[in-house]
Amino acid sequence: MEELRFTAADAQPAADKKKKRILQLVLSLIVFAGYTVLLFVPDTPLGSSLFEQLLACFRGESAYGGAFDAAVYTNLAVYAAVLACTAVSAFLQNDRAVYLNLLKSAAALAGTLFYLCVLTAACGLSFTEIFRSANATFLALVFGIAALLVFLFMLHKAGGILKFVLLLTAAGFLAVFPQAFIGAYDFGGILAGAELGSDTLAAVTSAVFRIFACVLLLDLLAALFALPFRRTTVFDLVRAAAVLAVSAVAFILLGVYDKFANGLAGLGTIVTTGIALIQFLLALSVFLILRAKKKKAAAEEENSLFVVGKDNQMALRGWEQPAAAETAFGEEAERTNNAFEAAAQLTFDDLEAGSAAKAAAYDSAIRGEKAADKPKDLFDFEQARYDGNFNRTFADFEEKARTENTPTYEEFRTAAPTEPPRTYDAAGSGYVPDAFINGLSDAERDEFNKLFISRIYGENKRLPAYTVGGDNREFFFFFFVFMGRSRNVVSDGLLV
Repeated sequence: MEELRFTAADAQPAADKKKKRILQLVLSLIVFAGYTVLLFVPDTPLGSSLFEQLLACFRGESAYGGAFDAAVYTNLAVYAAVLACTAVSAFLQNDRAVYLNLLKSAAALAGTLFYLCVLTAACGLSFTEIFRSANATFLALVFGIAALLVFLFMLHKAGGILKFVLLLTAAGFLAVFPQAFIGAYDFGGILAGAELGSDTLAAVTSAVFRIFACVLLLDLLAALFALPFRRTTVFDLVRAAAVLAVSAVAFILLGVYDKFANGLAGLGTIVTTGIALIQFLLALSVFLILRAKKKKAAAEEENSLFVVGKDNQMALRGWEQPAAAETAFGEEAERTNNAFEAAAQLTFDDLEAGSAAKAAAYDSAIRGEKAADKPKDLFDFEQARYDGNFNRTFADFEEKARTENTPTYEEFRTAAPTEPPRTYDAAGSGYVPDAFINGLSDAERDEFNKLFISRIYGENKRLPAYTVGGDNREFFFFFFVFMGRSRNVVSDGLLV
């Protein structure tokens, strides 16, 4: 048995995969370590660490109420998710850990954004107070964005930057989170339910703005957790269209409610509607560009010289394997191909039955003579001619030749020449009418006639017709392309 030898090139893919796995594991540990440090040091804008605030919530000593407690507990859940993803990444045997790293980075960023919003809404801090120093909240936000960008680029390459831009548009309303959206209500106010009056218009406006706030939050969460997935163009377009529709309704109701008499009193709604329009136009542009590229690729494939046929094999266009139900001759073509496939299954053990047996089988198949001692395992041309494995019988061919007055090769060969046959000389005066056929022996010429000119054994749709005395370069090209299907059907002498 031949010894198997593995080279460095064979081991290269496995080595690359191992390096990617180690890289993702190292990055996973870095992310986990970074958020763990920020849990204890430095302090948040409130003057205490997040861990101290968590202990205060557990003891019931929180000074800011339910919304703040919910934000602290959310960060605790985020840390648990980061720890779980890090543990799972250590046991993955491939580079799929990048999905877990991206997911936990998105979850940690979402928790930080929620905590940031609570600091402005429940604790009364402004963005200036939060971002003027390198506190734990500011560092967690920067660290989360950096980790997200790294993993997006590693997973989606340039497409990751586009996903990040769409995420920014989805989170655009956070820039005006403390601003008034309608009346004196900021984002937290409309989310809790703004009391705008007792009439029907006020009730409808309050309900619409509450839905508006919920849709903005859901859009941000959907943009975050769609980051690991590919081909989300349609999903991005649908959610952008939904956000734009709800934003437009809220914008119209804002105008109806106070008739824009207070100028920019509804600044939050106005800015958010503009951002929603930008998000929709961006998602629509990406969708149209990718659709145009897909159509262009399909058009180039249609014009390509090579195609992948129904049998999942590459072939020249027009010569691919046809489906049985596509043409009226599908069943006949399938039977013909099955016959060639059966002939191709012959092994060397079958062919080593003896030179005498092979010669007898050759005479029986090609010359129509019965071979008494032919082995049963060899392909029986005589039987295949009449049992329906090929497209038509010899009698069918003779009948067609008589009705169509089509000259056969025998008539062409025996017809009296109208002029003395030309010979080939070194001066290049030309060839005889068909140099290839005239160079064959009588048995080979007879075999070639039956197989490829008269085709009494059936049509082969992969081969063009052979024209006696004509330009047959295309015939010989496709014959050598598909030689594997007919190697055991054509005799060795004719192949040589």
